[in-house]
Amino acid sequence: KGIIAESEMPRSEMDAPIRREEMTMIMVRCVEGKGETLYGNATGVSRTLGDYYKTGEYYRTYLIKAYSNGLIKTLYS
Repeated sequence: KGIIAESEMPRSEMDAPIRREEMTMIMVRCVEGKGETLYGNATGVSRTLGDYYKTGEYYRTYLIKAYSNGLIKTLYS
C-alpha cells in the first residue's frame, strides 16, 4: 500500500516486532492516507514524552503528530 518504504523497513524485518517510533510513523501515514490532516504541536512534547530524545530524528515529526492528535499517550522511561 506504500505506507512503508523498503528502505525504512526491509521485507526481511516485516515479521519482527517494531519500535514505538516505527509504529507512530505507520499510524500517522495511515490516518493521513485516509485524507485526515494531522497537526503537530511540538511545544512541550520533549518534556511530556519520556522517549522523545530516544526517538530517531527521522521519526520525531511522526511522534509529535501522533501525540498531538491523541494516537499515543505519554511514555515515561
